[in-house]
Amino acid sequence: MKYEEFASPGAMYAEATRILNAGIARAGSRFAFALSGGSTPLGWFDELERHWRPPPKVAIDVYWVDERQVPFDHPDSNYGNAKRHWPGLARLRPHPLTETYPDNLQLDQAWLGMGNDGHTASWFPGETAWQHAASTVIAVPAPQHIAPHLPRLTLTPRIVLNAAEIVLMIAGPEKRAALAHALDPASGSPVSCLHTVFERLTVLSVA
Repeated sequence: MKYEEFASPGAMYAEATRILNAGIARAGSRFAFALSGGSTPLGWFDELERHWRPPPKVAIDVYWVDERQVPFDHPDSNYGNAKRHWPGLARLRPHPLTETYPDNLQLDQAWLGMGNDGHTASWFPGETAWQHAASTVIAVPAPQHIAPHLPRLTLTPRIVLNAAEIVLMIAGPEKRAALAHALDPASGSPVSCLHTVFERLTVLSVA
């Protein structure tokens, strides 16, 4: 695992963009990555809108790690928020998560976040369906312990953990303090499943 801690969000976003560009360069003519929702990546999307343009002659497919089951113009829609903060996303090939994705989906990069409860994607503590799912996407009931209390769709570990590169982006002292415990397999935390892919995992953290 590679762990990088930054003094400011801007420095973290710059490194995130460097990682994205490096992944695209390695992939060649086609690149597929999945984005997460939540508040942490929104600042990065703003930076991408201001300063980043897709390289020519590369087909870039964008998927979503998870989505709240609301209309895309709803303020809690992960796709809707990405589009609002990064209008240039339309220059790529976005694939909003509405029902499912192809069974053979192979990601070059999977971008994850982490909640204070140790969840990542929409894999929540106490839920077991995501742990054993053979499908690409599963429906998740509305969590009661964490907002927003909305039903979700989420990629399964079969897809996320098979990505060529996995990046976990966290912000804030609470999440930073929780990370070491959450990554311990003995914790039972959903994010602890990333211990099986440490050689492909990068953690970006800002206080």
